[in-house]
Amino acid sequence: MWHIALLLYYFFVFATASYEGAVVSDPELTTLLGRLWQMDSEEMKPYLTYTLNLQGRRRKSKIVDQTPEALFSNMDWERMRQKPSVSAFIKLLDNYHAQLGIKETLTPEIEDEISRFIKEVVKTDVMRLTHLYLASHNLTSSDPNDFRERIYKLWFKPYRRRRSSDSSAFEHVFVGEETRVKAIGMHNWLQFALQENAGNVDYQGYCSTACGDPPRLITLSFETVSGKKKPRSAMVLNTSPEFELAIYTLAFLKYPHGERILIDPCGATVECHMLRRKKLIGSCYVRAGRKV
Repeated sequence: MWHIALLLYYFFVFATASYEGAVVSDPELTTLLGRLWQMDSEEMKPYLTYTLNLQGRRRKSKIVDQTPEALFSNMDWERMRQKPSVSAFIKLLDNYHAQLGIKETLTPEIEDEISRFIKEVVKTDVMRLTHLYLASHNLTSSDPNDFRERIYKLWFKPYRRRRSSDSSAFEHVFVGEETRVKAIGMHNWLQFALQENAGNVDYQGYCSTACGDPPRLITLSFETVSGKKKPRSAMVLNTSPEFELAIYTLAFLKYPHGERILIDPCGATVECHMLRRKKLIGSCYVRAGRKV
């Protein structure tokens, strides 16, 4: 019996490996992602006022910080907060412990902030179109209340990353976390800009950029105020919270094993990874079409 079990194990490992990192061919989903990209770009234009300071490119042979200035400057946060989903999003960001291993407690106040954020994002055209696609492919319920509950469970329900209830998909992807030796997650540009403005992260150069000039995609390096470094973190710039929530939800529910789905406009891809082969979002991010 042992040899049968071993064969099954190797079949599972290699079958999974064949999917992870592969760019899948899904023209319908790629077209939808491209449409969401364009819709969100137009929606965000009135709120975007800032300066992007790329400075030095980070190379493996050079580990010295060559970026004396912040990545983001002259950000008009008052204007940015005029967008309801952004305002609701920002209120969520101080609800979490960065250090893994500390249990996250969702107080009634925090639950109320989460509920208000979800209500704001599902009202947007980006998320309405996302819901329509998911429901038509039997990936979620067509009922709006059920969909809001699905978003809550996928993104905000605490789970174990190191210890019981010390993490969640939202905390990892949008807020960022720290282990004892490094920073992990934090793929959201608004959170990075806020933390940089507060002096909690130090931008230490970019590894690559893509999608225009100025770029819409960046892979960068940073160090937190506690000295935890992340040498490569991929982010998509100028996006709304609902856009990222939408494309990550689409990617995870359709392709949860790390497959890369093409976003039409510039060859960017989106991918999500399950946490320990459970039906939980471990991480999601957008990056350039080639592996960076």
